[in-house]
Amino acid sequence: MAFRNWRIGMHIQQDKIAIVALRFERSRWALCRWWHIALAPGIVRNGQVADGMALAERLRGWRRELPLQHQVSIAFPASRTLQKRVPSPQLSLRESEQAMWAASAMAQQLEMPASSLCVDYSASPDASEWRVTAAQ
Repeated sequence: MAFRNWRIGMHIQQDKIAIVALRFERSRWALCRWWHIALAPGIVRNGQVADGMALAERLRGWRRELPLQHQVSIAFPASRTLQKRVPSPQLSLRESEQAMWAASAMAQQLEMPASSLCVDYSASPDASEWRVTAAQ
């Protein structure tokens, strides 16, 4: 059976993980699979993953069911995410340095340690600023 690229959406909730897999075929989106994985109490507390190893263990079997071509998107709680525009750095930076710079810029604005944030960024079309998304 040949698979096309699956687009997978994952929503980690307090007591379960809800997952759907879609693929685009014949000019429309089609459902490939869906999963509902129960979580033991204490893995997620107050919207934060408290036991990452236990969560990874619950997802291990699910991971084996996926085709090679897939893309996973994870939903983060809105209360723990922030999007901002920050000025581009004055110096030319390598990609790894850009990631560290974006993380430190957001950490300074949020007055939080950079190690507690997951950061993604992209340059604006005119490259004068970056659009940065940070999730705690």
